[in-house]
Amino acid sequence: MRTILLTEKDFIGFNPRTYSGKKLDYNINLEIEGNLGWVRFKDIEIAGSIHAKTGTSIKAEMSITAGRDIKVGLGIKAGWDIKAGEGIDAGEDIKAEDNIYAGKGIKAGWVIKAGDNIDAGQDIKAGGGINAGLNIKAEKDISAVWGIKAGKSIKAGDSINAGGGIDAGGSIDAGANINSGAGIKAGLGITCKLGISWRYKMFAGTCQWREIGELEKNIICGRLEPKEEATVEYGTVNEIGMPS
Repeated sequence: MRTILLTEKDFIGFNPRTYSGKKLDYNINLEIEGNLGWVRFKDIEIAGSIHAKTGTSIKAEMSITAGRDIKVGLGIKAGWDIKAGEGIDAGEDIKAEDNIYAGKGIKAGWVIKAGDNIDAGQDIKAGGGINAGLNIKAEKDISAVWGIKAGKSIKAGDSINAGGGIDAGGSIDAGANINSGAGIKAGLGITCKLGISWRYKMFAGTCQWREIGELEKNIICGRLEPKEEATVEYGTVNEIGMPS
């Protein structure tokens, strides 16, 4: 698969620079030179990789889609979706008005934000916060230096780790541990196989958008590991024990 390199001469204007060339072929790898600031496209859909070097950010009015990986020195923004068959890696923010999908991991130096869903085949990691209007799902870990917030559910195959709070309008589910540097709130239940560690307050079953049963107020875990000042304010605790 051939690689197309875009340089300053392929854009007009300044910050953002707008792509002025013909529609990109599908069967290519795309590279964009560094230190261009924001570069803007109508839409990007290619079978290969998208790589923008240090000092360059990518913005699309519609979607950014790569069959392989997307790696950008600064930020990535899309009016619709950001999708990669492999990983997505940005030095700053990754933001989409609709969905962010990656076949492997999603990693941002700052914030990861989607109007709808964030879904990764491996880890989701943010140097800032993670925020989705609907669901956040990772086959491995979900971790943020700040908080993690989803309008509906948060689900990780392994652990969920946040330096700030963890807040879900629906359920919170982890295959290993849940660790919060602040509080934890779930509209429905909270489930993890190992420990739940938090500071301040934890709530489960606070849903206000539909009727819920007693089982949806459960906090099910191997054991609670409260930090200083931590309390369970609402919810039914069921400690099932740690695996031997």
